[in-house]
Amino acid sequence: MDETLEDLMKNMEDMRGEIASIVAGYPDNMHEFLESNPCFKFRINETYFFNDFAAEQLNEIALGSLNIENLVPDELANIHMKQYFTFLFETKDTFFGNARTVTNFVEETEKNQQLRMAEINVTDHSKQMMEALNLKDVEEFRIKSGLQQCNSEIGFKLTSNEHQTDN
Repeated sequence: MDETLEDLMKNMEDMRGEIASIVAGYPDNMHEFLESNPCFKFRINETYFFNDFAAEQLNEIALGSLNIENLVPDELANIHMKQYFTFLFETKDTFFGNARTVTNFVEETEKNQQLRMAEINVTDHSKQMMEALNLKDVEEFRIKSGLQQCNSEIGFKLTSNEHQTDN
């Protein structure tokens, strides 16, 4: 990584006025990055801060992405999506990923819809059915206390009875 940064700084100096270098990241990480080498402050002369998307915007982005895939949520799915993105926005931390959050949501929702459709006999499929999202497709994205993620769990769980030792 240090070699890459050295190459970047050299090119920024050698090609001053000919190239533009763009670095992006979370605000605290970017501040730390710029402070990591005194030369950055002098070579990177403009910085921009972009606010996180609001909950309504996250929902609109998700709807647009789903629309590209010819998927339209029904009323209950749409209500759940709005509530989910509102919850995420209101409980976000410093590592909240706008685009990543929506992309993960859309990809998982598409998969859920396709799995639901696979359970239905192909001869019963209609165009409207193939393009519809319902609550079942988005319900794994639950609103609950603490850090919010989809219902999928990775790893191990220990109950209070496991791994007890007798002394």
